[in-house]
Amino acid sequence: MQELQDTINAMVSATIIKANQKLMNLGSSQQIPIQVPVIYFERESHTFAIAIREASGKMYIKFNLRNAQLNPHLIPEVISHEVSHLACFLVGHKGHDYFWSIFDRSIGGKGETHIKGVRHENLYKYSCGCQIHDVSKRKHNMIQNDSVVYICKRCKRPLVFVMTPEESKKLANQEKVAICA
Repeated sequence: MQELQDTINAMVSATIIKANQKLMNLGSSQQIPIQVPVIYFERESHTFAIAIREASGKMYIKFNLRNAQLNPHLIPEVISHEVSHLACFLVGHKGHDYFWSIFDRSIGGKGETHIKGVRHENLYKYSCGCQIHDVSKRKHNMIQNDSVVYICKRCKRPLVFVMTPEESKKLANQEKVAICA
């Protein structure tokens, strides 16, 4: 676990050096370089990482180590994504705007707002009729308590519960056994 944290720290530092060079090349009116942020590894959300800037100007990145372990091939893309947010904080941009996308690509990222292919654990399966949706425990509980209804963006139908994470894992294991047999 410590080795993974050290790798992420080193990659963040290297990406920040690259980002600072790009900011200087842009001739940004903000000539303040990105400082290496405080990095936390306690993120519990299903998201891989998040970059945050406090009102005081202090910046940090929180990583979900479990997602990093499950998706090591995505770590460079995630780091580029979050460092691009740090750069945007400095030049007065927010979110995933055009500047963020261009900047992310310039430092080796894909410039995409959502990183595709992230494997998660403990997601509930819901169906709308046109596809299966993975839903976090928090959203699942909100649906079950009738406090919210989620609608599929594609077919516009409400999501209906299909199976728990445990049932999903059991089914996946049965499929592996069937393939091996």
